[in-house]
Amino acid sequence: MPLTPDEAAELSAILADLRELGYDFPSLSAFAQAPVRYKDAVPLLIEWLRRVRTPAMQRAVVRTLTNPSAKGTAMPALIEAFRSFPDEADTRWAVGNSIETAYVDEYFDDVAALVLDPQYGDARQMVALALGKSKRPEAVDVLLQLMDDHDVSGHAVSALSKRPNPRARAAFEEKLTDDRPWVRKKAALGLKKLE
Repeated sequence: MPLTPDEAAELSAILADLRELGYDFPSLSAFAQAPVRYKDAVPLLIEWLRRVRTPAMQRAVVRTLTNPSAKGTAMPALIEAFRSFPDEADTRWAVGNSIETAYVDEYFDDVAALVLDPQYGDARQMVALALGKSKRPEAVDVLLQLMDDHDVSGHAVSALSKRPNPRARAAFEEKLTDDRPWVRKKAALGLKKLE
């Protein structure tokens, strides 16, 4: 799908800034998928995340922050973007995906607040998965609170199955009859890890 004039202008400016750092790519998706780490570009990308206005470029910049170089560093900007971006064309979901990739426990409280706020709907799915990486014991409590929220309960089960905790046993057992096959599978995996 061709870019609108506003999208093309933003993309051109971002790519020009990246070229100044030595990253010459034809698109942001090519840059994001390149098998390179680009720690020196992360501050620039965070700056652009705050500046872009078109949903297509918001999603494109967010995807560049899934690079391991952005782990931790990008979290404040991603949390801000999750709260402020409209959910047009799954833009907020894309931000949640980057939060899952960049997550570090230093931002546990902010991430827990996002995932527990139902106003964000299913955009919270990948945010729930981020808590599966947490070493904080209260992550289990947050994930268990999501079991009755159909928008994110499957992803919460998946997150719990990564770090099984005996307190999750009842939730896993309940989800063995979920209407979604993939959730039943994750629940069974979680129970198996508790054996």
